[in-house]
Amino acid sequence: MTEKAQSFGRYLVRTGKDIKRRGDRYAAWRAERATGGDWFYEYTLTGPAGPSVSLQDAMGRSVSALNFNSQDYLSLTSHPDVRAAVLRAVHDFGLHSAGAPMLAGNTRVSRGLEADLASWMGLGAVATFPTGWSAGFGAIAGLCCERDEIFIDELAHDCLVAGARASGAKLTPFAHNDLANLKDCLDSSAPSGGRLVVTEALFSMNGDSPDLKGLVDLCARKQATLVLDVAHDLGAIGPRGLGEMELQGVLGQVDVVLGSFSKSFATTGGFVGSTHANLIDFLRCSAGSSRASNGASPLQSAAARAALHIIRSPQGGALRSRLAANGQLLRSALAGSKETASPFIIHPLEGLARGRELTGRLLDEGVIVSLIEYPAVPLQEPRWRFQLMATHTPDEIGRAADTVNRVVQQPRGSSSDSRRPELDYRTGRQSYSM
Repeated sequence: MTEKAQSFGRYLVRTGKDIKRRGDRYAAWRAERATGGDWFYEYTLTGPAGPSVSLQDAMGRSVSALNFNSQDYLSLTSHPDVRAAVLRAVHDFGLHSAGAPMLAGNTRVSRGLEADLASWMGLGAVATFPTGWSAGFGAIAGLCCERDEIFIDELAHDCLVAGARASGAKLTPFAHNDLANLKDCLDSSAPSGGRLVVTEALFSMNGDSPDLKGLVDLCARKQATLVLDVAHDLGAIGPRGLGEMELQGVLGQVDVVLGSFSKSFATTGGFVGSTHANLIDFLRCSAGSSRASNGASPLQSAAARAALHIIRSPQGGALRSRLAANGQLLRSALAGSKETASPFIIHPLEGLARGRELTGRLLDEGVIVSLIEYPAVPLQEPRWRFQLMATHTPDEIGRAADTVNRVVQQPRGSSSDSRRPELDYRTGRQSYSM
């Protein structure tokens, strides 16, 4: 079996005395996969990220394909109103504010965005961050200390886990979307400080959601603070675009809400909001990713604010309707996909080697889709994630579905699955590759 067939976990283990050489094996493995046309990451766009896309792969080869690999759910990245807002921000403020928010890093447009988000979500205050990752990390690390205990869904995003570890608090994972298990964990805990429960409104690798009303009630009973990551659902689903909080009737009831602008808001950046306005002022100083980092640029803030205006308008409602219809159309046409009401579709694959083989065949047929491998998902559970856009046409979706169904029915190639043990690069525990 070739090195190429191995998973990321074998090459991301941080071992060896010569730290500067730790990337050598990974680089060789990556190059072997890329040379063989088996590397489906690190594409370079040569045009806008629309329903069809032109790009270059890691070897510099040109690729044109139907695009189900971008997360511009409402297709606002190239919207003329968003572009116009960014150009106005460039004229009024230049390219960035040249300071952290605690100094002179705020602008009129970033403050306006924060106020608009707080009003829309029914929160006391909102602070923006330069990236979604820094918002998630900073919120958890900035809120907790070693006297606290953090209860976190076992499938929570990397930024949330990293923030929890950086805080020094006791970290207690609970079973995915399992309220009963969370209750048991809370019942058996007795930290000298506070208790924080961390989860997501829509899990990006599974397409499922927790019982938010149950979580709100449980946290209130157990005197725990609830943190909810709304990166993938906010803006994209719900009658007013307010995601699962709106659909499950908990708007204004979640203690801390955080998210990213990189899905439905046409730009990079993120935010943290709370029903307790003083907590946000505290985070502006306690979260290192805010206090010690330049704030979101005026361009980012202008793009997100313009996107929010569209999201809240009838046009935004029409875009969400088109997005939902596109999702239902593709789910109905794809055999074996998970039935979830999300702006993306999860399609399980039969092994890592088979997943890579089929992804390559799809690309050859002119369809690009996210191949999700370990460590983003468990070693033996690779999957495709088809990310929809509101501007995908029924014809494009039909052609993609026909291609996927045809490719999946093709016989296996010569590659075979691996069962050799390898180390989980995050925990050091032994696991098994596909």
